[in-house]
Amino acid sequence: MNTLRLSLLSSALLAVSLSFAAEPFPQTRVALREGRWMINDRPTNPGSAAEGLLMNVRMVNAVFEDRHQPDFDPEANTDRFIARIPEYAAQGVNAFTVCLQGGMPGYEGAVNSAFESDGRLQSAYLARVERVIRACDRHGVVVILGLYYQRQSAILRDEAAVRRAW
Repeated sequence: MNTLRLSLLSSALLAVSLSFAAEPFPQTRVALREGRWMINDRPTNPGSAAEGLLMNVRMVNAVFEDRHQPDFDPEANTDRFIARIPEYAAQGVNAFTVCLQGGMPGYEGAVNSAFESDGRLQSAYLARVERVIRACDRHGVVVILGLYYQRQSAILRDEAAVRRAW
């Protein structure tokens, strides 16, 4: 339950940080009732063995960037992910895990973080996160937002930066 609260709190904090001017937000509502996941007041995956379960795919690099690789296009990377959301949803995926510091990209040394060293958030990174959240919302898919990733722990320079980022 603490993880759920943290995820919901993180999402709420992010929502406050972003500007939501263009379209109504959010349309997709998620709840846990009597141990069953509900999306928009209906149990997930009705009539299947996964009814009431939240079928999640870890897509922590959907908003990936690498500050050491200027030839990598993070916007195009996010565009490719967003274009595939309807396919995932059609196959029964109810949620994606996205992270403000991504995950392992398949090589060491990537610098991938929505945070500056002092804990401030980067607007370009958050704009990609917002695009993913909005696209998921349009398709009735939930976003589970992670904040930190172990391989990016050196980004935040000290305890004060971690507290500011939180």
